Amino acid sequence: MENDAKEIAISVAKGIAKVLVSSIPTVGPIMTSVYSEVVTAALQKRRENWERSIEDRLEAIEDSKIVDKLVGNESFVTCLVQATMQAMQTHQEEKYKLLANAVANSIDSELSEDKKQIFLRWIERYSDLHIQILTFLNDPVSFLFRAGILPRNSSEHLSLKQAIEAVYPEKRQDEDLITVIIRDLYSDGLINSKGTNLNDFVKKGFTTQIAKEFLGFISD
Repeated sequence: MENDAKEIAISVAKGIAKVLVSSIPTVGPIMTSVYSEVVTAALQKRRENWERSIEDRLEAIEDSKIVDKLVGNESFVTCLVQATMQAMQTHQEEKYKLLANAVANSIDSELSEDKKQIFLRWIERYSDLHIQILTFLNDPVSFLFRAGILPRNSSEHLSLKQAIEAVYPEKRQDEDLITVIIRDLYSDGLINSKGTNLNDFVKKGFTTQIAKEFLGFISD
């Protein structure tokens, strides 16, 4: 019964993806050619990648009561449908993983429907770097220690942007991009500050409660 419930959920995701692939209209011979030779192949690949991601994630769930939890679970179905639609709009493997985690976590989630909808929109809107930086800010101590950046005195100052560049040195040339991402996270209420000294990183971190809930929702 447990496997049957998972198979049903996986089949639903596959069915939605199939419909989305077949629903894109074409007009005229040029678009028909582009569609058949380029778009169809790309969408088919996305569909297969998403099906594999959601199948692997749901199969990993070990719960003898999974059937009871899925039957009549409208919240789960809504999350599955929306995640499938988003998956067909991207080619990024990390997005598939985040969306699959969100679907799986929605089964037992006590989050309100409003939060789930907001979190799904954030997955769609945020880049991989948004998620990386938010993850860093949720646990800055371990990241800073691994980067060899330790607090030396209470008067030492290191901006949030400088700390991110130290942890992700390959992003130093993307200074403007990091500024935009920090602004996005701050505007969405996911971080408490746009800059402070190094000791504040160690003492409290930067993420808000809703940020922690969001990260939990997209984690495996």
